[in-house]
Amino acid sequence: MNPSKIMMWQQQIEETVNGRPEMVGGKGTIQGVTLEKDATNGVGGDCRLFFYEEAGIAPTMDKTKEYMLAALSMGEITTGIFIAAGSVGELDQCKPLEHMIKYPEVNDIYAVETDLIDDKGTIGLAGLFIPEQWSMPPYIDKYGNSLVKEALEALDKSREKMKKDLEPGLYQLRISQRPRNIAEAFAHREISIFPQHLVAAQKRRIEEKEYFSELLDISRDAEGKVIVKKSNKLPIREFPITKKTEDKTGVLEVWERPDEKSEWGTYYGSIDPVSEGKTTTSESLCSIYIYKRAIEVTRIDEAGKTQTFIEQDKIVAAWCGRFDDLEQTHKRLEMIIEWYQAWTIVENNISLFIQYMIRENKQKYLVPKDQIMFLKILGPTEMCTKNMGGRM
Repeated sequence: MNPSKIMMWQQQIEETVNGRPEMVGGKGTIQGVTLEKDATNGVGGDCRLFFYEEAGIAPTMDKTKEYMLAALSMGEITTGIFIAAGSVGELDQCKPLEHMIKYPEVNDIYAVETDLIDDKGTIGLAGLFIPEQWSMPPYIDKYGNSLVKEALEALDKSREKMKKDLEPGLYQLRISQRPRNIAEAFAHREISIFPQHLVAAQKRRIEEKEYFSELLDISRDAEGKVIVKKSNKLPIREFPITKKTEDKTGVLEVWERPDEKSEWGTYYGSIDPVSEGKTTTSESLCSIYIYKRAIEVTRIDEAGKTQTFIEQDKIVAAWCGRFDDLEQTHKRLEMIIEWYQAWTIVENNISLFIQYMIRENKQKYLVPKDQIMFLKILGPTEMCTKNMGGRM
């Protein structure tokens, strides 16, 4: 590669042809540009590889990427690659990097499944993140494999000392440059009396308008009773779901567990079913929402006085996903309904789940068509003639 001018290299070499000097070669070019003052600098023309260095201190990187998309594609065909890499800098400078790492598919960034979302081992999709504990000398075996457990133990010890020796703000800044997970990398840096990993998680929930919820796996024990346990999986938040996503089973999200003392009719379910298991032709996902009606609640306060009030209605649980085996999808729906003892409406343009519940002798959980008031308003000509469920 010969430089023709500053930060411009071309694949060529000078040779003598017929007694005259001539530059020969592939003539491909490598160009370096600075984007500090102008996010569009260097944009234009065909590009096969765009490498954005020091992405952690690049507040306009997202704009540059958008300008580069035309140069990295031809019509609907992608012809080039956009790569961004770097450590996290000041938080107001690394917003684009944070968004690309946390929401890769929205940003057309290659997504990988990882358990490095936070310190809880939450599993989800993210941009490629290399934590401090990987390939951390001297915690590498003779074959080059990372000794992750030993590296994490060493990091814990060094952080205990740093926490005692450094001011809180400086301590937070230092660990952000050697993060063990994505949450640590982008944690708030200023002095705070609150644990930063909890603050960061709460901030994200506020930004995404989420309420406190549990993520649970639901199954049956040896006696057939419905049981739940905490899950590290994340709920499906996108539709249509990315075709590259292999695991579409989702996770049960619960805002309030069922009250075992509640009477029948406290909980209601609504299901949008699917007609297939594993498929490459349909983007459909099965979904169920559990609703709790408004109820009268009586409580005794600290002074011994009885208080009675109406607790408003609300959504208490939801699941979205599908299994490769349609039978497993039906079992998931059945367990959720049974756990809440929810009287459930099923969209009946796909009757397979209704048939499944009848086969299992659990049709008591399904709302008959003649009990659905809005169907009576719409009239029989608007709806199908099936006995269970309705069109939604």
